[in-house]
Amino acid sequence: MTVHSAKIDSHRGETVPTVISASFIISAITAFSELHELVLPEFLAQAGHYQFLTNIALCLSTLYFAVNFLYHYTTWPLVYRIKVYLSAVCLSLNFVVSIVYWSLKFLVPALIMTKNETIPLFLDIKIHALPLLATATDYFAYMDRWDLSYATGYLFVSILSGLYWFWLEYLIQDGASYPYPFLNVERNLRIVIFLIVSLIAFGAFCLGKLLHPQFIPELEKAEEDLKKEE
Repeated sequence: MTVHSAKIDSHRGETVPTVISASFIISAITAFSELHELVLPEFLAQAGHYQFLTNIALCLSTLYFAVNFLYHYTTWPLVYRIKVYLSAVCLSLNFVVSIVYWSLKFLVPALIMTKNETIPLFLDIKIHALPLLATATDYFAYMDRWDLSYATGYLFVSILSGLYWFWLEYLIQDGASYPYPFLNVERNLRIVIFLIVSLIAFGAFCLGKLLHPQFIPELEKAEEDLKKEE
């Protein structure tokens, strides 16, 4: 067996990550259903629900957990590679969504939501907290450390930022509002905001790489201590 195939099999078939994956997919399905029942304000309605980075991140996270579930029941190396890339993308993206949303909601709510916008509490948690919690738990506890370089991580973050920029440019017509109030600024300042947010996402990727080697040995040691006590 090669080193690469051994790495693929290191967490394959474990029960907890498959339960996390299935549970998240069910939660996401209910969240999508609730999202489409929400009536957007008139100035946002034309661009639809998928102008929001939150909802895009939820789509990608759902795809990730579908791949993750499949990974534990297949022997296809390609599934593992897709899983690694999606894990890195989703964890970084969900970190941005959660950090930006909750910090602005509690500190400067006018920058993240208009005055009359409301989101039911459980839906709020499903789309703004649970994706980060689920992807972080899966990565730190049930995955090997990403074998992706920092340059690759930065490239992915840059591509995603660019794609989201052009997606909004496509959806938002002249004079229309952007999905988040803090983006309703002149173009150059909006570019700066995108750069800052992309750096936050890259920072999340770096943290994932740096913290993972410290977390897993502690988890393994705790498991060994527990076995000794038994």
